[in-house]
Amino acid sequence: PLGTVMACVLTRPELLTTAEIALLLGWRSRGGGICRDPFDSEVINATQSGEFEFVMACHALEEFPTPSTLPSHVSIIPQDRPVIDCMTIRTFSWMHDCVAADRILSLGLRPLIYTPPPTAEGIPELRKMKASIAATGFRDAERFDVIRLVKLSGAEYTGFLTQRHSHLICGDRSSSKYQQAIKWGVKVVSLKWLQMCVSQWTHAQESDFPV
Repeated sequence: PLGTVMACVLTRPELLTTAEIALLLGWRSRGGGICRDPFDSEVINATQSGEFEFVMACHALEEFPTPSTLPSHVSIIPQDRPVIDCMTIRTFSWMHDCVAADRILSLGLRPLIYTPPPTAEGIPELRKMKASIAATGFRDAERFDVIRLVKLSGAEYTGFLTQRHSHLICGDRSSSKYQQAIKWGVKVVSLKWLQMCVSQWTHAQESDFPV
C-alpha cells in the first residue's frame, strides 16, 4: 500500500533523529519510496507522469524554501501549503502512523498532528513562559496524541505532575492528578485548549476551556 507514495524528506540531515532515520528505513522496507531532493529531475518527471503520489516529510513549514527561491514547477496554493504538482506536506508523525498501519492514512484522521506547524521551535508564547504540561484521563492512542500535540506546541511534557507545572490537560476530574493540580494552583484545562493553541499557533485563554 505504501508503494505508490514517494516521500521527499525536506530537512537538513543533522535535524533527523535516530528514530526518524529508523522510520525512513521502515517506510522504504514496506515499499514506500524515499528521496532527498524534491527538485530532482526524476522526481519532477515521475510527478508529472502520475507514476507516484509525492509527499514531503518535514518538521515544520519553515524548512520549505521561500517563494522567491522556488523553481518554476513549484507553486503555493491559497492555504500557504507548498505543493509540487500533486505533492503534499505531512509530518514525520504521519509517516510513523502510515508505517504502523501499513497503509496511507488520511489527513483528516489527525489534522493537527499530520500537518507541519509553522516553525519547529514551538508556539512563541508557550516557549517564553516555559510551559510544562502533564495530562490525565487519556489512554492509548489518545494519550499518545496529547503527547505529540504538546511537543508540537514547544512545551515540555512529563508523565507526572508537580507544583512547578504550568498546565494539566484533564480528561477525568476524578483523577488524583486533577485533585493535586487544584491544590497546587496548576492551571487545569480541557484537551480543546491544547488543540486551539496548536491550530491557531498562539497561547489560547485557559479560562475559555474549563474541564
